[in-house]
Parts: sequence; structure tokens; C-alpha cells
Amino acid sequence: MNIKKVIKDYLIITGGLVIVALAIHLFMVPNKFVVGGISGLGIVLQNLLSKVPNNYKAITIFGKTISLAFLFSLSGIMFILNTILYLLGFLLIGKTFGIRTVYSGYMLNFIYYLLEHFFPIKEPLMNDLLTQLIIMSAMSALGLSIVFKCNASTGGTDITGKILNKYFHIDLGKAVLISDVFITITAFSINGITSFIYGLFGIFLNGIFIDYLLQKFSESKEVVIISKEPDRIKDFIINVLDRSATIYEARGAYTNEEKEIIRTVLSKREFIKLKEFISTIDRNAFITVNNIHQTFGLGFTDITE
Repeated sequence: MNIKKVIKDYLIITGGLVIVALAIHLFMVPNKFVVGGISGLGIVLQNLLSKVPNNYKAITIFGKTISLAFLFSLSGIMFILNTILYLLGFLLIGKTFGIRTVYSGYMLNFIYYLLEHFFPIKEPLMNDLLTQLIIMSAMSALGLSIVFKCNASTGGTDITGKILNKYFHIDLGKAVLISDVFITITAFSINGITSFIYGLFGIFLNGIFIDYLLQKFSESKEVVIISKEPDRIKDFIINVLDRSATIYEARGAYTNEEKEIIRTVLSKREFIKLKEFISTIDRNAFITVNNIHQTFGLGFTDITE
């Protein structure tokens, strides 16, 4: 196991969770947007539990009063819901959700608790609900995409989706969507049809943003090069970029000259470096570039992930 890579992955996951927690704290909670997930269900339950009298939010043991206020806060409700779901997931589907997902679920809970406790927000940041919903969806999708890129998730409806998938043979994507829509339906208890419509639109926006960002994060470049300096280009690809290439023997239709065609797959940043290098040694090089949505293999995504 590469300890440095594991630490780096967890730091990246935590960074993504900070963005998600900010989206929840700044936009989701003040506007009571219920867009599925544990946080959405938590908002509904918190709204219902707000009607509980304060004298029920503490217990007395041996003459000492212990406050239960945390359990009635959103972070407390999310903690309880996460724990219940992880236990159900462990009992019903085994350990398939992994340690990173457990870490992500509780760490998101903890980060939100810190924001809720130290930087409380009482009112929405602006009056335009639609603008706030779009910003929240974009921030949440960015954070979740970073988490997903590191082979983790925040649990929640992913676990209920896996349970539905295992026992009712529903496609996983549809099962997660059913779970989110069911939670959004409960938004009727907050503000009737308005909360429900904003919740459904939020789920739709989240899906679009996450699909787009994951595609961009996984995108690489397939580069095909014909140049009079093939050896120098191959040397740059192998020794500078630490990549490999496939060489094809070909003949030009117009000149009838034999040429080497170099084909390689690079990240976007590596392609920029290669392009700059080729421009210094052969300004007449013929280069074609294709966007590759996903690449598996050495130096890219592990095919088992």
C-alpha cells in the first residue's frame, strides 16, 4: 500500500467534503432545500422536531441535567441517520461501501457541525431562491465529484440504493434516484408544493453537474503525431512525461515516403507540455487530438475501480 497516495486521497476527499458542507450550510439549510440525501432528510426531520418542547430536550440523571440539544440539531440528526444506514448496510449488503465511504459520511457530518456551531446562519444569503439552488447544486456537485474521483461516496442514499438493488433487483442508479425522490416528497411537510418542486429541480441539477464534472475529471487526450523528429518526440514522451506510446509504420499518399505515426494517451496537462515541445522542434508536425472520456490501465484509472 502506498501510504503517501492514501494520505493524499484522504486529503482530497476532505477538501471535497468541505465544499459539500459549505453548500449545505450556506444555501441548503437556510432555504430548506430538500434535494434528497441524508442532509435533505435531516432538514425535514429537524423541521418536525422543532415542535418538540424544550423540556424534552434534556434528561436528568442522578440529579444532573444533560442536554440533548445536539441530537435535535441537523448535524446530530445526520449523525444518527448515518449510523443507522451504515448498520443497515453492514447487515444487509456487507462491507461493500468501504472505509472511505464511512469516513466521508462522518467527516461531512463533522465539518458541517463545525460550520453550524462556529458560523451559524439564520437567514438565506439572498432572496432569489432559484439562483441559490443553482449555486448550491454546482458547489455540491463539485465536492461530490472530487469525493467520487477518489473512489468514495458520502453514503446516505447510496446505501439505500444498494439495498434496493440487492433485494428488489432495481438498477442502482434508479434505486438511488427513488430514494432521493422519496426524501424530496417529504418536503411537503415544510412548504408544500414549492419545496417539493425546488427539491426535484435540485436533484435534476445535481445529476447534470456531477455527470459533467466526472467526465471532465476523467477526460484524457489521445494524441496522434506525424513528424520529421519522431525519435525526439518519443524520447520526450517516455523520459519527460513518463508515458509510453504506440508506433505505426505508414506511407504518405502524396509523397509516398515512409513515416512513423506516434500514438499516445496523455492527461490534459501533459498534452500541453508535449504540444509546446513539438512546436520548438517541428512547427510543421501533423497532430490530431481526440478527447477520451475514460482511460484504464497503467498510469490512469485502475480497471478494478
